Amino acid sequence: MKKVFVTFVALLVVFVLTVTASESKPPVTTNSAPNDYNCSQVMNNLFVSCVDYLIGGDAVPSGVCCQSVNAVKASTQTQIQRVAACMCYYNVATKLPFLLEDRAGSLSTSCAVDLGFIMSANTDCVK
Repeated sequence: MKKVFVTFVALLVVFVLTVTASESKPPVTTNSAPNDYNCSQVMNNLFVSCVDYLIGGDAVPSGVCCQSVNAVKASTQTQIQRVAACMCYYNVATKLPFLLEDRAGSLSTSCAVDLGFIMSANTDCVK
């Protein structure tokens, strides 16, 4: 029961941050994509699908989580898109006190997907 409540609270916080972010800023613009890079791709795929792993509820990422990590990878074909996705991740991750930094950092490796950026609050997305 405790795990379900913690997951619910985590999802609620992610939802509130998503709504707040979408109301306060326009999407990150990329020069190489037909549409602007939409941070909801990162929010829905990395945070919502992987929340149980990222907060320590699951020992390993679920299959759905790893599919979602692959979806983010597919949405970031250019360096500009990878920087945009990294910035989206960073802007939310630094506001989530329950996010386990070691879990976030190991998500790509655990799912065998190279996102092109390290999921960490210490990552410089521009480099």
